[in-house]
Amino acid sequence: MSDILISARQISKSYKTEKDNVLPVVKNVSLDIPANKISVLVGASGAGKSTLLHILGGLDKPEAGTVYYTDKSLYGMKESEIEKFRNRNMGFVFQFHHLLPEFTAVENVAIPMMIAGTPLKQAKENATKLLELVGLAGRLKHKPSELSGGEQQRVALARALANDPPVIFADEPTGNLDSHNGELIHNLFVKLRDELGKTFLIVTHNKDLMALADHVFSMKDGELTGQA
Repeated sequence: MSDILISARQISKSYKTEKDNVLPVVKNVSLDIPANKISVLVGASGAGKSTLLHILGGLDKPEAGTVYYTDKSLYGMKESEIEKFRNRNMGFVFQFHHLLPEFTAVENVAIPMMIAGTPLKQAKENATKLLELVGLAGRLKHKPSELSGGEQQRVALARALANDPPVIFADEPTGNLDSHNGELIHNLFVKLRDELGKTFLIVTHNKDLMALADHVFSMKDGELTGQA
């Protein structure tokens, strides 16, 4: 049995619509994310997957329920403590890379380390190693506009690894990529799990990525409907 890295208990979240109606998005969801494994969240659009991922990653507070990161209560912390904890313990990859256009690949990857207090020289050295890890040794000084979509997303993955977080959250990370570049990203997830012991929670519709996962959680209409 794998150790559990993240535990969610009875998580609920709703939003107000323009007409002030309350729209439940996540309904009383409990689940455990095992360490050093690839877990995926699947379901139709609007099932609540991204909202749940954001809550588990400390980006969006639940209205009810608790999230534990090992033995820490994530939402028992102050907002500033959550931000610091997230920066050091969690990495994020989204469907759109969100790279800063005026900075090179190595600078984009170095920035989270510098925010965490790593000196510039060391941050750039670490960023170079991470970009080599994701197969971009020859693209260090290229800006996002000079990179292909697949390369941009690999820079985003390297950036997510910047502070050596135990867990990476990814929301449709290959949704904008062709099958070849998507496969490169999938293989990197497996490599990072196997060689570095990283934990992944990934929202996806991609059947190839589902097939690589260690655990699959299914959602429908805001509820967890199954897991495998």
